[in-house]
Amino acid sequence: MSEKKILRGLVGLGVILLVVIANIQKKYFKNWIIVYFFVAFTSSAVDALAVSNKRLRYPVRLLGRVFKISVLFDGLLFPITCVLYNQWTFKDTWTQAFYKVFAFTIPMTIVEHIIERKTRLIDYRGWNTPITFISLTCYFWFSRAFLNFVTRYQENSE
Repeated sequence: MSEKKILRGLVGLGVILLVVIANIQKKYFKNWIIVYFFVAFTSSAVDALAVSNKRLRYPVRLLGRVFKISVLFDGLLFPITCVLYNQWTFKDTWTQAFYKVFAFTIPMTIVEHIIERKTRLIDYRGWNTPITFISLTCYFWFSRAFLNFVTRYQENSE
């Protein structure tokens, strides 16, 4: 399967997931928007840093003439999965949320590993699968801590 077909399929998946996350726990829609844009912005910045330091490269990517980062991952897929994680763990204790993160990071790491090995969508250079796993896991926890901070601030300001 060509890289362009994979990218189109992932865009389709991302659009479907956007509809799904918009319809889960509508009461907290504002929180999900905040998490989405926080993750999109910060992960794009971190990815840009990794690319500029030549740790990662995306030979085939959406908007490749404009961006050196993976806009599809940083701007759509990763923020969506962080929102889904936050929706799933919103009422959980920190211990429960700690363990539930692996339901996201293990499959995502495996998929990225396969994509790195079998396609030209990502090229590790000074990066590896364990770094992906650790960084994804920490990022999910970081997004949940950020959401916790935002909701406490909202409660205190009301």
